[in-house]
Amino acid sequence: MKYLSLLLISLFFACTTPTPPNTSIDRYAHIQDKKARTIVQSAIDFAGGIEQWESVKHLRYSKQFDLLLESGDIQKSYNQLHDYTYQPTKINIFSIENGDSIRTIFEDAKYQRSKNDRLLDTSQKSLAKSVNSSTYVLGMPFKLLDAGARISYEGEADFKEKKATVLLVNYDAEKHKNHSSSETWKFYFDQKTAEWLGYWVQSSDHFNTVENISFEQAGDLLWIKERKSYRADSLGNRLYLRADYSYGNYEVGI
Repeated sequence: MKYLSLLLISLFFACTTPTPPNTSIDRYAHIQDKKARTIVQSAIDFAGGIEQWESVKHLRYSKQFDLLLESGDIQKSYNQLHDYTYQPTKINIFSIENGDSIRTIFEDAKYQRSKNDRLLDTSQKSLAKSVNSSTYVLGMPFKLLDAGARISYEGEADFKEKKATVLLVNYDAEKHKNHSSSETWKFYFDQKTAEWLGYWVQSSDHFNTVENISFEQAGDLLWIKERKSYRADSLGNRLYLRADYSYGNYEVGI
C-alpha cells in the first residue's frame, strides 16, 4: 500500500521498522475509535506481540499461488521465494511465472526487475507498488499501525462460520503519500481469540473476500500459511474462487 518515497516505513514493516522496544511510545494512539483500538491491540497480541514484530531483522519464505478464471481454469501460476533483510533494506524476490523466471531486487535505494535474466524497463513506482501489494497482507495485523489509515469499529458479523468483530479501514492516496491507492477494507477477527480470520476489500473495479485458512508459527510470530481469495459482491458474498495461496518455509531472524 506504500510508495518508494517512504521506503523505510513502507516496505513490509511500514511503521514498524525494527527499533529497540520503547514502552513510552503509544503505537495505537492514531486509532481514535477506542473499540477499534482494543481489537487491534488484541489481534496483535494474539499474533505474537508488537515487540517481537519490531525485532525482526530478516525474513525468508516461499509463496505459491494460482490466479483462476471464473470457469475455474488457471489463468497464471506463481512459485516464489521471498528474501528480506532490514537495516539496511535489501529485497530479493525470485518467481517462476508460467515458465518464466522473474527476479525483483531492491538494493542501494533502487529497484530492478529481470525476466529470464534480461533486465526489464519497469518504473520504480510500479515495482514498489508490486512489492508492497505482495507483502501488505503478510504483515497483518501489524500493518494496521500504518500512518494515515482511518480505522473504525464496524460491528459484528458471521465469517468462516464464526462470530467475528469487524474493523473498517480506509486508505486515501490523495491525502496520504504513503498510501498507493484509495481502498476500503473490512477486517474480521474471532470474537473469542482475536485471531485474524480474513478480510473484504473494495478496489477500483471489483470486490474480493479473502479467508485465512491456516497459520504457521516462526520467530514467535504467526504467519499466513494458506488463504483463499474470492471475487465477491459489495456485500461480501462469494462469486467464484479467484486465487489460492500457500506460504511456508519461514525463516525469521531476530
